[in-house]
Amino acid sequence: MNKLVFFLTLNLYSQISAAVDIDTCKSKLQKLSANFQEDAANIVEDYQSVIKKIEKRYIKKHGKQKASDFHHFQSRLEKKGQFDYYVTEYTEMFPKTILEIAEKSEQQHFCEDLSRLDDLLEEHEQQFGGLLENIEEKIIERVKLDELSKNEGLVVIVIRSNYRNIATEYILKSESLFGDNITIGPIGTSYHFEVVKLPEGKYYWEKIKWNKNNYGYSYFNFKNEKLSFQVEKGKLNFAGEFLSNVINGNGYGDVSDRSSMMLQMMEIKFPLLLKNFSWTNALVPHDPFLGFYKQQIMEVSDEE
Repeated sequence: MNKLVFFLTLNLYSQISAAVDIDTCKSKLQKLSANFQEDAANIVEDYQSVIKKIEKRYIKKHGKQKASDFHHFQSRLEKKGQFDYYVTEYTEMFPKTILEIAEKSEQQHFCEDLSRLDDLLEEHEQQFGGLLENIEEKIIERVKLDELSKNEGLVVIVIRSNYRNIATEYILKSESLFGDNITIGPIGTSYHFEVVKLPEGKYYWEKIKWNKNNYGYSYFNFKNEKLSFQVEKGKLNFAGEFLSNVINGNGYGDVSDRSSMMLQMMEIKFPLLLKNFSWTNALVPHDPFLGFYKQQIMEVSDEE
């Protein structure tokens, strides 16, 4: 074989080999896209199956007339968790992006280390599953607020402090001889809003556990300040706003009756709890403000 024929043959073989490699790479990327899309769809299907079971138990316990309540807070929590955005992102946009890569002539370098792309996609799958699990947990937590035992009430807890990014725990002490300590936290923000279930009775803000810049913990005790509230069973109890400050290494606490602010937050976060439960001021039980506020809400609702 002369040199000219040899080089022509070698060049033709190289072109065929490159075409085969490109087609092989494209095929691999298409397969990755299809697998990722299928896995993402399965994650969504599993999530929807779990939520359906939770809904079924909720309706069985509370009656069919409460189905709309479940759908209401499910929708709110999914919207807050950007459910629709992430489902579209992971089941449509990611697979589409992989296919777009497969169609480009420069895609060859992706196939040189396909395992890295595979690992990256697996990591995204885990993130997606985690996002939906987080929404699922929020829905379960919300469902539990409607499931009070005979001696329990709901308590609106608000904590405000002058420090942030510190893992702080707040300890409530029950006046009952057999009552347990209740821990709120750890909290790493300067403002915290939460609704919890507590047995009826009197509770004291006893102490806070403050992280001293990763050098251990300090406990600031408030027992002598008698910062308390009273929980009534079967009701939505507004326990005021607990104010905590650390000044020159010393902890200080106080409680402020901020019912109007708490009600505004409840309207945003838990409107159905406002609708379905009687309200009481856990600091000043006979305070007429809550009754006045509820009447105003009812009048506005009637007008609408």
